[in-house]
Amino acid sequence: MTRSMHARPTLVAFLLAGAAALPAQGDTYGYFSGIHDCYMFVHGMPDFDQKRDAAPGILGLAPNDDGEGGAMFCVPTAATDLLGYANRHGYPDAYGPGNLDFQSGDVGVYNDVTTIISSLGALMGTDGHGGTSGSLIRAALQFVLDFSEPGAFDVYSFYRQEDWAPKSWDMAQYALSGGAVMFCYGRWNMENSAVLGTRDGGHCVALTRVDHRDAFHPDFLGDIGYANPSNSSNTTTQASFNQQNESVINDLYFKDGESLIMTRILFDTDPDDERFRLIDSVYVVYPREGFSTSIGGDGLNFWGVHTGSTGGYTLDTYTPPDSLPIGSFAILPDRTHIAVQTQSIGVIPGNLFYVNLNSNEATHVAQAGQGRGVVFGDDRTLWLLDGNDIVGFDMDNGVDVDDYQIWRQNFGGNATPDAVAYDDERDELVVLSAQTGELFRYPVRSRTLGNPTIATLPGAQFNPLSVEIEISPFDGSVWIGDLSDNSITQYVQGGTNEWSRGVRLAGGRATDLGGFSIANDGRLYVGQDGEMREYLLEDGQLVPVESGPLSRMSVGSILWVTRGRTNFDPQEHDGPGWNNVLPSEVETGDESPFCRVDYAAPFGQTDFSDVLAFLTMFAGAHPDADLAAPIGQHDFSDIIRFLTEFGEGCP
Repeated sequence: MTRSMHARPTLVAFLLAGAAALPAQGDTYGYFSGIHDCYMFVHGMPDFDQKRDAAPGILGLAPNDDGEGGAMFCVPTAATDLLGYANRHGYPDAYGPGNLDFQSGDVGVYNDVTTIISSLGALMGTDGHGGTSGSLIRAALQFVLDFSEPGAFDVYSFYRQEDWAPKSWDMAQYALSGGAVMFCYGRWNMENSAVLGTRDGGHCVALTRVDHRDAFHPDFLGDIGYANPSNSSNTTTQASFNQQNESVINDLYFKDGESLIMTRILFDTDPDDERFRLIDSVYVVYPREGFSTSIGGDGLNFWGVHTGSTGGYTLDTYTPPDSLPIGSFAILPDRTHIAVQTQSIGVIPGNLFYVNLNSNEATHVAQAGQGRGVVFGDDRTLWLLDGNDIVGFDMDNGVDVDDYQIWRQNFGGNATPDAVAYDDERDELVVLSAQTGELFRYPVRSRTLGNPTIATLPGAQFNPLSVEIEISPFDGSVWIGDLSDNSITQYVQGGTNEWSRGVRLAGGRATDLGGFSIANDGRLYVGQDGEMREYLLEDGQLVPVESGPLSRMSVGSILWVTRGRTNFDPQEHDGPGWNNVLPSEVETGDESPFCRVDYAAPFGQTDFSDVLAFLTMFAGAHPDADLAAPIGQHDFSDIIRFLTEFGEGCP
C-alpha cells in the first residue's frame, strides 16, 4: 500500500545501498522502464473466496437462483482483498478484515471476512442474481475508508472510454505507485477480430503480478497474475491463497469509429464462443499524497505518505528538463503522469512537459510561454490557458503520435482567462476571469468544448497574476484564492445564477497563505507560512485538523493534494452487460502459491540479494517479512518459512 521506491528510480530521496535495495515500507516490488519493459508483484495480497454457503455456525453470502451463496459476489470479495491488503500494510485500523491468519481454518476469522464482504456488497448494491455494477462500487470503498481512516485514502475507477482503456502496463504503474488494484474483464462480442460489439458480463479480481520484461516477452505480450475470488470449490472454509497466471496481449481495437489499445487475456481454457476477454475497468485504492512547488518555485516536491511499521513520509523532488521555474502543474487522473508548465524568462520560452512519475521520462508537448494554468479532465484530456487561448491536449492520441493538441479556442470578449479548474461531477471546464469576477463554465463532450454559461460572483475581483480556483468535489462549491489578498474564499451556488459567499480564510499580516487544494471528503489543504495545513468545513466554519497525515509538510505557492477520480458514465458503463457472470462460467487457469521471497533485483528469480533483503526487513519488523503465524509478530517461524519458500524457488 505504501509507495515502492523501485517505482521512481530517479525521484527517490534516498536509496539503501547494495544488492538489497529495498522499498521504504514498500510492498509492491519491481520496476517500470517503459510499457514494454516493466515488472511488478504484490506482496501479501489476500485471495478470499466469494462462494460462501451458510452452515451451522458459519455465515454465508446471499445465494443466486440456484441457491449458491456468494456466486455473484466477485466485486465485493475482490474489494475485500484490497482492504485486507491495506490492513496488513500500514493501515490496521482501516475498514476491512484486519491483519489475521486468514488461512488458519478459524471459524471466527472466516465469519469476520464474510461479514466484511457482505457489508461491502450491501453498500455496492450487489444482489445474488445480477451481481454488481455501477458507480456504487467506488463510492462504497471510499465511504468505508473515509469512515475508518479519515483523510488517508483516495479511491479511483477508470473504464474503457473513446480512445483509452486501462492496460496491463498501466496497472503495473498503479501498483508501483502505491495503489492496490482490482480489475475487471468483460466478455466482448466481436463484430470482427478488431471491432468491439457489446459487453456480455464480466468478472473482477485483485491484481498480484504484471510481467512485461523485454528479455522474456515481445513488445505487446506479457503475463499477469491475480487473486481470483471464484477459484475454489470450498464454500464453508477458506481455500489456500493462490494466484491465477495468464498470458496477455495488448492489441489495437476499434469501437464507434475510435481506435484504442486494450489488454486481452489469453485463457488456455477459453470457451469456443468467439468472445474476447478484455480488461475494461479498474479500481485503485491509493494513499492520499501531496504535490507542491518548492518554496523557491524551481522544482516540484512530491510527498508520499508511508504509515507502515516505521511511519512517517518521504519527499521526492522533480526538476523540469528546461530548468525554468514551474508556473503550474496538474496530475493525470490515474496518478501515473504529471503535466508541468514552466514560465518564460526573458526571451527563453516556457514549455509544457508530460512526465511519467514511475520512469521519470519527460515528453515535450508544446511551448507554453504564456501559460496561466493547466488541469486534467476526468477523461484524461489536458486543458491549458495559453495567453487568451484555451488549448486542449489529448494525451492518449493513438500510438506514437507527437501532435497532442486537439483544441484551441480564443477566449474573446473583454474578459481574460486567468485561472482554470475542472468540475468532475458536471463534466465542465471552469475558467475564471479575475478582474471581472466572471465564471465561464464550458460543458465538455467528446473532448470538445460547448458554449459556456457565464456567472458573475458577488463582489468578486481578483489579481490576475496571483489567483487560483478549485471546484470542491465534495459539494461543487467554487473556491478562489488570491495570493495578493492573502485569502481563500468559498462561493456557493443557490439558484440557476445565484451565488453567495461562503467561508473565508484570510491570512492577514500574521499568516501568509499559499496554494490550496480540496479532497473528495471536503478537506481543505492550504499552504500557510510554507507548511501544509488541513481544515474541515463543519457548521459553516473551517476547523483545523492538527494530526492529518499531510500536515506540516513544506509547500510552495502551488499545491495539489490527490483526490479520487473516475470517468464512469452510466450510459456507457452500467446495465446488464456490466453485471457479473456465474463462477461456473469464469475462466479457470493455472494457479500457483504467491511468490513472497523475490524482494530484490534481478526480479523474477531468487538469489542472495533476496536473503539480504529479507534479513533487513525482518530486523525492521516490516510486514512483508511476517510470513508465518502468529501474524503480526516477527519471530523464528518467519525465518523458517522464508528459508522453506526460498528453497522452493518462485514459479
